[in-house]
Amino acid sequence: MQSNELLTLVLAALDDGKGNDIKVIDVRNKTDITDYMVIASGTSDRHVVSLADRVVDRIKDNQLTPLGVEGKNTGEWVLVDLGDAIIHVMKPQTREFYQLEKLWQRLTKIWRASRCVGNRPRLFAIEYQAIKSYDYCKTFWGAG
Repeated sequence: MQSNELLTLVLAALDDGKGNDIKVIDVRNKTDITDYMVIASGTSDRHVVSLADRVVDRIKDNQLTPLGVEGKNTGEWVLVDLGDAIIHVMKPQTREFYQLEKLWQRLTKIWRASRCVGNRPRLFAIEYQAIKSYDYCKTFWGAG
């Protein structure tokens, strides 16, 4: 499965689970460890764990296996390593403290996934404080 298809599964799982402030960081040209980092917030410990579980279940439903899952015991920050994508699901205060978006902000594009409108979600590209809107079904993945 290509990394953009994997990313589609992850974003759908997080959106279905009512994940908040979902962002995708494209790190393909910045690091060799992964292609994308996805950051999402949950409203409570249980919600954070539930979102991570939902991602893992969606991946397994597509005959894939996560490389690892860390942090489920506390629910403050759960990391799901899918190889081509690393998913960070955090409580808002944990996310604010570690500021992963800020760490990567000057290095790459950050995509913010919003809730689905109709049948098609939208992503917003943020690069160096300039915000541009993209229909991710057509522009980001070239699908219609």
